[in-house]
Amino acid sequence: MPTCRIQAQPDMYGLGIRTAFYIQWFGAVLIEWLDETDLDDMRLLGLLLSGALIIGLIVQVAEEALQAAEIYIVLLLASGIYIFLVPLYIWRALTLFSPYWNPFRWSKEKHSPIFRFSNFVVLVLVASMGTWFYVTYLPGLDAGCSQYGFFFGSVSLGSDVYIAFNAILYIVILVVCAFLLLTAIGCEINVWPRRRRKAHRMHIETVRGCRNLSNVIVFGVLIAGVELSVEWNDLQATSQVTTAAQTIPLVVSAGFVCRSIFLYFVRQQGGDDDSDGSSVVHTTQHGKPSITTTTLRPVAAQQFPVEAMASKEAPKDKDKSKVHKLSLKGSAKLVAEFFQYSIHTILFQRGVYPAEDFTAVKKYGLNMLGMYGRRNGWEYKLTAAVSADDQVKAYIKKIMGQLDRWMVGGKISKLVIVITDKDTGEHVERWQFDVQIFQPTKPSKKSSSKPTTNQENTAAPPPTVEKTEAEIQSEIAAIFRQITASVTFLPQLSGDCTFNVLVYADADSDVPVDWGDSDGKEIENAERVQLRGFSTANHRVDTLVSYRLGD
Repeated sequence: MPTCRIQAQPDMYGLGIRTAFYIQWFGAVLIEWLDETDLDDMRLLGLLLSGALIIGLIVQVAEEALQAAEIYIVLLLASGIYIFLVPLYIWRALTLFSPYWNPFRWSKEKHSPIFRFSNFVVLVLVASMGTWFYVTYLPGLDAGCSQYGFFFGSVSLGSDVYIAFNAILYIVILVVCAFLLLTAIGCEINVWPRRRRKAHRMHIETVRGCRNLSNVIVFGVLIAGVELSVEWNDLQATSQVTTAAQTIPLVVSAGFVCRSIFLYFVRQQGGDDDSDGSSVVHTTQHGKPSITTTTLRPVAAQQFPVEAMASKEAPKDKDKSKVHKLSLKGSAKLVAEFFQYSIHTILFQRGVYPAEDFTAVKKYGLNMLGMYGRRNGWEYKLTAAVSADDQVKAYIKKIMGQLDRWMVGGKISKLVIVITDKDTGEHVERWQFDVQIFQPTKPSKKSSSKPTTNQENTAAPPPTVEKTEAEIQSEIAAIFRQITASVTFLPQLSGDCTFNVLVYADADSDVPVDWGDSDGKEIENAERVQLRGFSTANHRVDTLVSYRLGD
C-alpha cells in the first residue's frame, strides 16, 4: 500500500520545534543529575512547550488541517514530559508502592499549587487527545494509503494491535488523573499498607541513578520515534529551521538550559557569595527581628537535599590555661562553630540521618559526630548531607558563611533548628539557641555620678568574671552532653523527617536576595525543657528544646 502524500506543516512540528523539545527533555535530566536547584525552571519550560503544542493541536484538529501521522507526531512531542513517568509508575506498581523503592521519594522538587494545577490540566488535555485519537479517529480512518508510527520499528497506524496498545495506555493515564483528582479533594485510597524502612545512602543513590537512566532511555526512544516517523511519512520538508515559529521555541529552550548550567557552575565557584539558594524569612514589620530560614531536606534519610559546609580547622590554643578575653570576632566565631556542631549532634542523636553517615571527631574534649569529605586540602563538615558532591558542600558553605558574617556583625539574636515530619508536615521538635550580645561599657570622661538618661536601651554589660578558654569549652561540652542525654526523654521520631535552620537577625541585616520568608515554625502545645548555656566576654547562648508529645 502506498504511503500517503502529506502536506507538511513546519509550524506545528518543524525541526526547530522538535529540537526545542529534545533540549528540554535532556536538559531536565542533566539538571536533575547535576543539581535540582534549577529543576523547577526546566519543568516549567516543558509545561509551557507541551501546553502550547497541545492547544495548537486542538485548534488544528478542529479545522481538520492535520493528517493522522501529523497528529501522531505532535502527540509524541506534547506527551514527552509525561511519558517518562510511565516506567517509573510501572516500577512502583511492581514494588507494591513500597516507599523504600519509590523513585520519587528523595526528589527535592517542590512545585507551587498553580504549577501543579496547570500541569494537571495539560496532562488531562494530552491524555484526552490521545484517547480520542486512538479510540475514535484511527479506527475510522480511510485505509486508501498507509501512514506509519513507531514501536521499535515501522508500524502502520491502522494496525489494530498498535491502536489497542496506545488506547489502553492513554486510558490508563486518564484513570490515574482521576485517581489524583480524588486524592486531591480528600479521598484517601490505601492500596497496600505502608511499611517504613530506613534507606541507606548507597540505596538512595542507586534508586536515583536508575531513575535518571530510565529518563534518558525513554527520551532517547521518543526522539527516535519522532524522527523516524517524520522520515517514514515523507515529512522531510519540516527538517529546516526557516520561520520564527521554529526559532523562538528553539532559542528559549536552549536559553533555559544554558542559564541553569551557568548558575550551577556559578554556585560551584561562588564560595562565600551571598546568593546561596536557601530560603530565608525577612520580617521587618514593627521593628521585629527578621527570621532567616534555610530548609534542608535529608536525602540519606531522604535529602534531600544534601547540604554541606566548609571551614578550616581552628588552630590549637597555645596556652589554654591562660586567662584572657576573647575578641568580639573570636567570640562570634566560637558561637558560630558551636551552632555548626550543634546541628551535627542533633541530626545524629535524633536519627534524622543514618548513623553510618557520621564520623567521630575530637572537639570540646568530646567525640563529636559529623559528616566529612575532603577537597583541595580543606575539610568540609557536612551538616546535613548524604553525599559529598561539590555543589552540596558549596551550598552549606554559603549558609554557614552568612551565619559567620551576621555573628561578627552582632546581627543574630536566635538560632533555631526545627525537625518536621516529612509526611504530615507537623513540627515535632524545635531546638532554640538564644544569643545575647554584651556591649563593653566605656568609662565616661564626665563625672560618673551623673545619672544616665536612657538606661532602658542600654545593652547588658559583659560578665565581671573573665573565663579561661578551657572554662568556656567545658561549658559548651556540658551542653552537648545534655543534648546527647535528651534522647532519654524526647519522643522517638518515626518515619522520615526534614529539618529547617532558622536565624533571627536584626531588621536592618543584609539578607541575600535568594532567601525567602518563613514563619517561626512553632510547635503547638509543646513541652519545653531548658538546657544549659555558655558565655564568653561578648556573648551568652542559652539552649531550649521544645517537643510535641505523641498522641
